[in-house]
Amino acid sequence: MNYQKIYQNIILNSNPQDKYVEKHHIVPKCLGGSNNKDNLVLLSYREHFLCHWLLCKIYPTNYKLKAAFGKMLEVTKTKQRVVSSKHFDVVKRQLKGIKYQWLADHISQHGPWNKGKKGSQVAWNKGLSMGPRNDIANKKTSATLKEKFANQEHHLKGVEPWNKGKKGSQVAWNKGVTPPKLSCVHCGLLVSNTNMKRWHGDRCKNKSVTG
Repeated sequence: MNYQKIYQNIILNSNPQDKYVEKHHIVPKCLGGSNNKDNLVLLSYREHFLCHWLLCKIYPTNYKLKAAFGKMLEVTKTKQRVVSSKHFDVVKRQLKGIKYQWLADHISQHGPWNKGKKGSQVAWNKGLSMGPRNDIANKKTSATLKEKFANQEHHLKGVEPWNKGKKGSQVAWNKGVTPPKLSCVHCGLLVSNTNMKRWHGDRCKNKSVTG
């Protein structure tokens, strides 16, 4: 079957009547195609899907085209499959084992990063000690910070402290106060307001049983 001819016929005869259309790169970007208008065509969803499937047939070894086609098999947010199981099976089989094809290509061309090295690899900073900071380094840092903040006002300058005029040790407003317990309508447990929001109410594990 001449997949190239079928692909060209879809592109040439494209005249979508449906208001839902998508832009398609006639020559895919991974094959050197550009975003110029002469390389773009409006296709219906079905035509767009078929074109990507045909591209996988025309270039069976191009894993980028297969990955792009694989993305068309799912809804981006829900990951819900929206095509037939036959199409899904075909693409999954083609994509199997090529997730890191770019890395395999790189290794085949350049070899592994430690090719030719012998023995165990040692970290570049092994045995190096930063040591304690001396007085010269501390003075240098202090002078740098003083220069940096010399003309910068503190954001709390002129603001009265929250405890101005208060004497003695401050006591938390809720010290000794026991928060009320709430009863979950699904499991009947008495829990705090925090636990009610987090684990009970509409999120209670017994909701499906009682509801």
